[in-house]
Amino acid sequence: MLGQVSTAADLKIGIMVPTTGSEATYGKDMENAINLAADEINKAGGVLGMNIVTMTGDAACDPQQATAAASKLVSSDIAGVVGGYCSGATLPTMKIYGDAKVPLVIPAANSTKLIDINPGNAFQINSTGFDQVKTAVSLFEEKGINKLAIIHQGDGYSEDLAKLTRESWTAMGKEVVAYEVVNKGEQDQSALVTRIKSKAPDAVFWTAYYADGSLVIKQLRQGGYRNLIAVG
Repeated sequence: MLGQVSTAADLKIGIMVPTTGSEATYGKDMENAINLAADEINKAGGVLGMNIVTMTGDAACDPQQATAAASKLVSSDIAGVVGGYCSGATLPTMKIYGDAKVPLVIPAANSTKLIDINPGNAFQINSTGFDQVKTAVSLFEEKGINKLAIIHQGDGYSEDLAKLTRESWTAMGKEVVAYEVVNKGEQDQSALVTRIKSKAPDAVFWTAYYADGSLVIKQLRQGGYRNLIAVG
């Protein structure tokens, strides 16, 4: 689909995903899936006789880059956009699509903040942070957890989920013994491991993305932490 020359009989759809950066693997999978769906629709006759032609914007899970990419897409006469993986990069694009009256279908990003700023043209497929918190809290209760450590990265998705979890957990009379924020891409988490272990939590809840999360989990285990580690 990419690289095709569009005509007046084409329906142009934007794809907004991270194709570079730490989450590029997931973004490219999303891009491939959207293009596959477009190909299947085109083979079945298209939409009202029009072929779908896709254009990809690289959000890179970065708010500034996502904003620039969204502006470029809406200036390209697109009929709609499918995308939004990182909430932090999706949030600032909402107004751009809203002002341009371009429909946005969000398959992944799920910060509850997206609900508050929805200009009326955005549609979330994924469940929100509220649903994730219910599931996480249910798991921790089932496992007999009382003392919880929460780690996030200060972005639109992970901080939202971390705050909601802390509020829900403490409202139940449980204890959040550590509430940590770490930088994206940071390789040495030894100081974090020391702080977490000193609080002796029954479980650790990592609310951010997988690439950095795998490193944090590995170093927690190497540092001797043996209790439950959950990933949002």
